Amino acid sequence: MLFKHKIVSKNKTSNISFEQIPQMSVGEQWAVISSPYIAYKETPISTSKIARHGRRGDIHQILGKKILVSEDLKEKTIWYKLPDGWIEESSIYIYNNQFQAQTAAKKIINNK
Repeated sequence: MLFKHKIVSKNKTSNISFEQIPQMSVGEQWAVISSPYIAYKETPISTSKIARHGRRGDIHQILGKKILVSEDLKEKTIWYKLPDGWIEESSIYIYNNQFQAQTAAKKIINNK
């Protein structure tokens, strides 16, 4: 969406167009898939059923986070809830807003 604003000065009139900036909220985070191909899981467990598949450069808003700790307390796995399912932290890059995620995704896709 494009917003237009007319500026009138003493001697001339100018039109300026402002592109809509992606919405930003405090605490909102976005994920960009870093792996060439990824399987989103139905639950935050590696043995869970596959919900969908994704590709490097896909962008999603992060909806939730779950930290799993092994019984011996030596290993920790962080899972993120995305609209398509759960994914491990090692398969994504995390950004603080949608604009940063979009910029990073373009670089990731172009550099393969």
